[in-house]
Amino acid sequence: MSAPEKTPGLTGHTGEFGDSTMMRLRRVVYRARRAGMGRALVLTALALVAGFLIGRETAPESGPGVRLQLEQQALPLVFDADGIWSSSGGDAPAVSEAMVALRNDGDPTAVTEGLERWLVAYDNVLGQLAAVDVAPEGRPVQRQFITGITLSRDAVVVLGRAATIQDEDRRAGLLTEVARLRMRGEQVVQSARAGIHDLDGGAAPVAPLPDLPDFPSLDTSG
Repeated sequence: MSAPEKTPGLTGHTGEFGDSTMMRLRRVVYRARRAGMGRALVLTALALVAGFLIGRETAPESGPGVRLQLEQQALPLVFDADGIWSSSGGDAPAVSEAMVALRNDGDPTAVTEGLERWLVAYDNVLGQLAAVDVAPEGRPVQRQFITGITLSRDAVVVLGRAATIQDEDRRAGLLTEVARLRMRGEQVVQSARAGIHDLDGGAAPVAPLPDLPDFPSLDTSG
């Protein structure tokens, strides 16, 4: 009498499933038999579980897709936010230009005239960036972008306060804080851009952030 044929895929040979997957399938069959399920139900349950496990193990990596989504939908908004600070548009000067005028010439005109428009522009970008429906793997990068841009917006708020200060020492201290907030914002954005490359196996280096400008010494004489 010939030996009974072995069920394909349920022997010691694991094939493409891997050892752990085969153990799961064996447990499903064993439990089904103990529960008194008929042969048809056993085979149906086995097919469902096998399909699920094969699909999960052979699913493509989501990293490249998330990276492409961030590059196409989030990065353009990040560039728009940077333009608020560095590039003039229409009748509104760039934040950097107004800051230089206030620091070098003591002229607050450009700041007071552009302040509200800058803040509205930052709020628009932040709202659009938060509305991008990013896959869960990319949300930490999305949050970093929002944090970095918010720091630049905070710098604009401090710049607006500096434009109302007449005392030169106090104004210099506030302008230093403007520069510090802006630098941190840029650094966080750069970290987020590096995080995009990490999504598909990149090797962006990790290092502590550089020091910020020191605050000017206050004249306490007299």
